[in-house]
Amino acid sequence: MKKTLFLLAAAAISTACSMDETTEVVAEGLPIAFRTAVATRSAQIFNAPSDLSQFKAVAFYPDGNNFFNEEPFTVSDDDGGSYTATTSYYWPTDGSELTFYAYAPTDLNGGTVNATRESTTIEYTPASDISKQSDFITAMNTGSIKNQETGVDLSFKHALSQIDVQAYYVDEDGGDSYTYKIDSVKIVNVDGTATYTFATTSEGEGVWTEGETSDAPTTTYKVDNNINMPASSPETILSGGTWMLIPQSQSAWVGDATNSGTYLAVKIQITDKGGALKYPRGEDITADSGDDAYGWTAVGIAPNWEQGNKYIYQLKFTDTNAGIIPPGEPGEGEPVLGGPIVFNVVSVEGWIDNTELDVEME
Repeated sequence: MKKTLFLLAAAAISTACSMDETTEVVAEGLPIAFRTAVATRSAQIFNAPSDLSQFKAVAFYPDGNNFFNEEPFTVSDDDGGSYTATTSYYWPTDGSELTFYAYAPTDLNGGTVNATRESTTIEYTPASDISKQSDFITAMNTGSIKNQETGVDLSFKHALSQIDVQAYYVDEDGGDSYTYKIDSVKIVNVDGTATYTFATTSEGEGVWTEGETSDAPTTTYKVDNNINMPASSPETILSGGTWMLIPQSQSAWVGDATNSGTYLAVKIQITDKGGALKYPRGEDITADSGDDAYGWTAVGIAPNWEQGNKYIYQLKFTDTNAGIIPPGEPGEGEPVLGGPIVFNVVSVEGWIDNTELDVEME
């Protein structure tokens, strides 16, 4: 679905202070117009133009001078098909081709925009709170007075990766041996800040430059939920949405006590049929010990996240497999559930004749 976005006349052209005074404009023509589409490979907020209530745009002359900078456009209440800006901008009459960069949401959680015609970048940091993270979409195109009647197409693409974590418990022996509860979930050692460079063509894709700590990332995103472990089939264990994180490639944690590599961790409690606490372990800890009755378990992952893609991690818990204790926790690097005791019968010795014992009948 597409919508036409109009920068309607809200002020006389003499008040358009961001325009180059040496460039002619069409004061009586149509304002610069945009038409939008939203790519829908994956999204949390922007699935279609109808979800796009506002965006910001930057425009440049061919010589690199700024035409307008981070101008917000808001959907009009009257017809639902147009977006208006505070100031109306008109096409240069000399046929100059303008370059446009647009993004949404308009609040980038403190993201910093560095806009030039040659390279417009945004330093981006996803919010630490999952409920405040959002889809981040961008678009780029060029246009001139030839687009006065038709408008300029803006095709928005998703710039982040969407991450979901699902989990489930499978009782492989059919006896419901254990009960799992989940307190919280976190992903550890990922890049939390990077620089996004807009695409150079309307069909192209922007580029992420990982942060300086990309070789040893330390950012953690944590979600508290307090739920029972889903049984039989995987269900999301992220309350408040899904993570919207920076596309990146990282190595996986190898399951030892060294805090290097990326891993998913779940804070869990495991009890047996009788209610006895199986994990976390401790002489004075019971299932009623509050926060102490939960312990972290982890599994290494190797993110190879690309923008516009959704990744679903499904964690399968059983009676014998519940992950590895992560770094910094008591027992770090050890399995949460030791496997059952197994005896291997390697041989059976032959019979040994022993002394005959006479038993007298009373």
